[in-house]
Formats: sequence, structure tokens, C-alpha cells
Amino acid sequence: MEKLPAKFKLLNFSKKNLKIKDHCSISKFPRIYEMILNKDEQIDIDLEFNLVGNRVPTLKGGLRFNVVIECQRCLKPLELALRSDISFAFVESDEDASLVDSSFEIINDHNKEIDSHEFLTDEMLLMIPMIPKHDHQCKKIENDYVINSNPFNILKNLKKKS
Repeated sequence: MEKLPAKFKLLNFSKKNLKIKDHCSISKFPRIYEMILNKDEQIDIDLEFNLVGNRVPTLKGGLRFNVVIECQRCLKPLELALRSDISFAFVESDEDASLVDSSFEIINDHNKEIDSHEFLTDEMLLMIPMIPKHDHQCKKIENDYVINSNPFNILKNLKKKS
């Protein structure tokens, strides 16, 4: 088992059937780090690289982490346990894509090296709800100001004074 490298060398890792198992600090993923309230969270990363047909690198595994983010309804902390199973095949042609089964998400990628933190950050962002809110009916934020029914009422008062 290896630690998470800075870059995934797809072909090399797949030829070696490399397995990565790591517990990384969320601070290594800046786009996630700025969104969450629990800044000391750890991410469990479990990845496995394989080669299909001696030419198509694949990546399977899972990401597990807990986040505390702001509820968009009541603005109070919301705890989420996020789990994701990932399965990717990195292909260069349609012929390569036909070698892998349908359980893989196909990525047309001609680069044989990708930034591991950016790639995993994208996957983690997909796990976080777009509008996070509590399952129960939390109270909506009430505004302290009153909206007049007619915004031109103030003009009527000016006309009367002159």
C-alpha cells in the first residue's frame, strides 16, 4: 500500500497494479477546505490501479470523509458523512473504450499523468450537495425589515408637503 502521490502516473501505476491507501488532511484539498467548517477533517482514500487489455489504465476505489457545512436554510452547521465509490477508465480512442465494461466511467485522456489532488477534489465536490440543508424542517431565516406594499408611497407624502 502506498501513500497518495502528487501525480497519478496512469500507465506506470496500472502496470504495477498499484494500491493507494491513505488518510490525508482536508487542508491538502484547498477547494474543499474553504467550503467546510471542520478544518481538521481527514479523508480516507482507497484506490487501485489496473490495466485492461494491456493498454487501458483504470482506477477503482473509494473516498470517505465527514464534512460540516452551513445549512442553506437555517445557516446552522450541517454534518454529512460522504462516501463515494469511483471507477474510471482512461482511454485514447473508441477502440480502447470498447475494452472496458460498462461499470467504468470513460475519460478521454491523452495525458498519462494527472494531478491527484485536483482529480480527487473534483470527485469530492460532486459528493457535496449543491444546496446543503438539514433533512428535518429547520427554521428559515426571518428578515428584520418590512417591505412596503407600494414603493411609491413615499412620493405621495412628498406631494402633500408641498
